[in-house]
Amino acid sequence: MLTLALLSLVLGAGLGTRYKVLVLLSAIICALPVALLVGLYLYGTAGLVIFTMTSTVVLLQIGYLAGVVVQSRLQNVQRAESTSSAGPSLSH
Repeated sequence: MLTLALLSLVLGAGLGTRYKVLVLLSAIICALPVALLVGLYLYGTAGLVIFTMTSTVVLLQIGYLAGVVVQSRLQNVQRAESTSSAGPSLSH
């Protein structure tokens, strides 16, 4: 379960840095059957299977949000560096 949770978080972050939000729907559709099979294999009870599927979807979304924030911060830093280096140089 922990492996699936970490994988969902990292996959969501990777998607968040590269793609628009619509890719998240495709990722959720692909991840739900995997979470269902993992939940059935590990637990077998309906409540824990639903918990596994829900946590997978939530962690994908949290990872996506984290990826978007990281990408936004990196773009801001790159913009700040490019504007500060574009000005006239005072050193000789």
